[in-house]
Amino acid sequence: MSDKWLTRKTLLQRVQNSDDPQAWDHFVDYYKDFIFIVLKRMGLKTVECEDLRQEVLLKLWKNLKTFEINQKRAKFRTWLSTLIRNRTIDYLRNKQRQPYMESLDNVNIISQSDLDEIVKKEWERYLTQKALSHVKALFSGVAVRTFELSLLGKNAEEISLELDISKDSVRTLKNRVKLRLVKEIEFLRQEMELKK
Repeated sequence: MSDKWLTRKTLLQRVQNSDDPQAWDHFVDYYKDFIFIVLKRMGLKTVECEDLRQEVLLKLWKNLKTFEINQKRAKFRTWLSTLIRNRTIDYLRNKQRQPYMESLDNVNIISQSDLDEIVKKEWERYLTQKALSHVKALFSGVAVRTFELSLLGKNAEEISLELDISKDSVRTLKNRVKLRLVKEIEFLRQEMELKK
């Protein structure tokens, strides 16, 4: 068993133990923004997303004790998306019971398959953004700017002129940041997907 697996398993076990608030804080830090993004993509208002995010996190806290890492079952991300969808449906049904609210028939409840697709796309975007924010802290402003300009489709010569560095430096800086970003994405994927 690799050290990475032991670390991930330990983190999950720590989160599953409600007596470890530090592990829970770490876990929440990983997932709170992602949950908000998914809720927003479901068409909810910002205030609703904030409230529902707290409710989803509370459900996670209660239900993580029974979650098992198992390759033959759904990924954690799928389990999380189902939890988000079910909590949203409960919220909308509860909202419908209030006399001044619209009928649930007029509210577009997203299907589980549509939500899974949203979660898949947003997950990749979220992982990349989180990894990029970590990587930015490791490199100089010039290295990060070089990489960002390359993502915008600028070639080495254009970047060289804009940043007043050599084309070789452009290639070197871009590749260093890219390699570190790939490693960071893989690390986050291992940490956050909680799978074997």
